Order: sequence, then structure tokens, then C-alpha cells
Amino acid sequence: MIQIKNAVILSGVGSVTRYHVHAVSSTTLPAKLAYTEHAGPMDLIAVNGYVLGGRIHAHITMTDDQKAFGGHLHEGTTVFTFAIVTLGVLDDNAELSRFDDPNWR
Repeated sequence: MIQIKNAVILSGVGSVTRYHVHAVSSTTLPAKLAYTEHAGPMDLIAVNGYVLGGRIHAHITMTDDQKAFGGHLHEGTTVFTFAIVTLGVLDDNAELSRFDDPNWR
């Protein structure tokens, strides 16, 4: 098994039968988050983000026959037909540990 430590998520497509995401729901810090879970058929039209020190920080956009929707990907999202995600693998020594740290300025 290949273990990827650092990467850029370049793209992703597919479909899901369930999603669990969060989005920012405030305009002041610390940010408040709104979590959404839903079961139903959705096309996965975009995935982007990073793998940081082996941790996945991904955002997804999905669509059904009415609307597009997305947010920060959480465990509990279930692939339906397939999900193809393309990564640009970075050097293991790249220092990205504080990249998604909300306290780093």
C-alpha cells in the first residue's frame, strides 16, 4: 500500500448516495460551522483540497436535478458508481503542517 503524506487534490468526479459536509455559517471569528448530511443520488462534479501530513482536507461540490451544493468533506459520504480523484503528490518533506491551522497568521 502506498501512503501519500502530502498532495494537492487536483480534481474529482463521480457520484454519491450520501454526503456529510460542513460550510462556514458566520462572518466573525471564530467561524461557526453548519453541518449537513443527506441521503440521495448526487453527481460529484468537483473535488479539491490537500493531503497535509497524511490528513485529507477536501472540499466537494455535488449536484442533483435541482441544485448544486458542497462543502468540506466529512466521513459518512458514500460513493455510488465511482469516484475518480486526481492527486499531485508533493515531496514528503514539504512543510505543510500549519497550512490549515486557523490560528496561524
